[in-house]
Amino acid sequence: MPWPAKLLGAAVAAYASGPAGRLPDFVRGSAARDYVAFVPPGFALAIRSTPDNITDACRARTSDPKVRPTNWMAAAVIVAIGIAAIVLVTLAARRVAA
Repeated sequence: MPWPAKLLGAAVAAYASGPAGRLPDFVRGSAARDYVAFVPPGFALAIRSTPDNITDACRARTSDPKVRPTNWMAAAVIVAIGIAAIVLVTLAARRVAA
């Protein structure tokens, strides 16, 4: 995979996972406009800058269900963390309301 495509993908991922928006939000309720404007086109450009033979090989590899890795233990841990977070938030909200 060419390094410009890797660099662009990493930059878009870093932008999307950043804690604060890079553009100021002057209008209320439009906080996601910079993410909508930059993230999807950035990923599309990163995919387009990847050579076709690499993209085709990756798509062929993921379309075969025998090759897809499945880690049920990791999925169970992620679900358990989500349930624990919901329970903790609910308990905290009840304490604040009481």
